[in-house]
Amino acid sequence: MIKWWKIIDVELMNRIIVVLLFLLGIFFVPFIYIENFGKKMSDSNTKFVTQFKKGEGISVDLAYVDPLDENLPEEFQQMQATELVDSMIINTRWGDTYIIKALTFPDWDVKSGDFHCVEIYRDNKKIYEMKSMQGWDYLSERLSSRKKEFTFCRPFNVVDDTVVLLFQGTSLTNQLPTLPIVVIKRGKAQLVFNKPYKVLGLSYGTSTETFYFFGKTIERAELYLVVKDAKYDDEGNVIEDPIYEKMQIVEEGIGFGMNYF
Repeated sequence: MIKWWKIIDVELMNRIIVVLLFLLGIFFVPFIYIENFGKKMSDSNTKFVTQFKKGEGISVDLAYVDPLDENLPEEFQQMQATELVDSMIINTRWGDTYIIKALTFPDWDVKSGDFHCVEIYRDNKKIYEMKSMQGWDYLSERLSSRKKEFTFCRPFNVVDDTVVLLFQGTSLTNQLPTLPIVVIKRGKAQLVFNKPYKVLGLSYGTSTETFYFFGKTIERAELYLVVKDAKYDDEGNVIEDPIYEKMQIVEEGIGFGMNYF
């Protein structure tokens, strides 16, 4: 009886082994890279506001979310926002279409902001709403990047199924405006950040990456924030320096100290 391994040509066997090793490299090297990259990120003192790859839901750290309002009057709670200020449509590569609406209350006399309600719709169904008596303002040039379509909200299609929305809080006397950030992911939306931070500037970039033969478009942003304004004496001299911070929005999540840029 002739043994099968004596029939196969040695050179052919070597070629088969080389091909198998090559295929193993294609499938296993990315996993090793991701594991090492994750360890590197965890060692860089990263403080995540939210991470996009933690399941299908939206992770929220309540330490970064201040209440929109405190001690809401009953009158405000009963009012319906019916006056449309502006709206925009966002399409994702995942195949979702969202409508973002900015509205205000026709019966609300305290007009401290340009709009006081945000509604998010998917397939004509409301999936999220946030309201504030103080309200929010139209975006400044530093957030809108001078694009006319970004009037009240600055969207980022971070990855195929995740959208980040930046809003601009209303400035009150001697107070920093709040910076509300809403994340939309697979038909769900959530406020993940709402702190008194003033945006001084914005760096923005888009890249297309290929992963497992599939391309994905990634939008990244770096926000230059003022955590605390400088204090001056009566003569205009600085008696307390301002405090600055950088927040990054990348495909892994939103956080501080990520060093992506």
